[in-house]
Amino acid sequence: MWPAVEIDLTKSNSKDGLAPGRCLIEQRKGSMWTPTTEAGGKSNPYENSTMVVCNGYFLYDFIRSMLYDTRHNRAMVLHHLVCILFTSASLVSGLSGTEINFSLFLAELTNPMLQIRWLMRNAGITEGILYELNQVVFLVAFFIIRVGIGTYWIYHYLLHPVPHLFFKLGGILLYAVSIIFMGQIMIVAYNKLSPSGRKESSENLPALDKTKI
Repeated sequence: MWPAVEIDLTKSNSKDGLAPGRCLIEQRKGSMWTPTTEAGGKSNPYENSTMVVCNGYFLYDFIRSMLYDTRHNRAMVLHHLVCILFTSASLVSGLSGTEINFSLFLAELTNPMLQIRWLMRNAGITEGILYELNQVVFLVAFFIIRVGIGTYWIYHYLLHPVPHLFFKLGGILLYAVSIIFMGQIMIVAYNKLSPSGRKESSENLPALDKTKI
């Protein structure tokens, strides 16, 4: 599992660095790039290079989880398949790289906290202020980014006249997966806080470790 976590961290840093750092400073038609402008347009080389890195990770992690994981999180399997399909479609068509990169960037903002949680748990550090603080930050950030910003983003994206319906379908699927992840996280959080549900929460924690997007 350690190599997989190292790749997760590398992938997360690569996405977080490549997607916003390059795309946000990319000037198009004299205006700063924003999530709801240039949607459905031609992808630039920076966006393509980011999607190549991301697609490589998704392919690796999907194959690894299918071969070696004894417990498959169905939502995670769906997440990886959707990401592979739509990033590949964007690379082949040369379109919609802007919104796909923005979605990848948002999705990866919570991944560092999730990987820190995994590392702390495997190091036996499951108590203390730092462990609990990391979990709270992860929960709050996931809700704000995936549910809050994600809802705003998908609403405006679906209303945008330019992107192809195929990529809009991808946005809907990823948004649905995010809602499923949020539900799983809330169940684990509730069980953790409920005295009667602490045992069940402990048993479900491995599934939460796979909740990353």
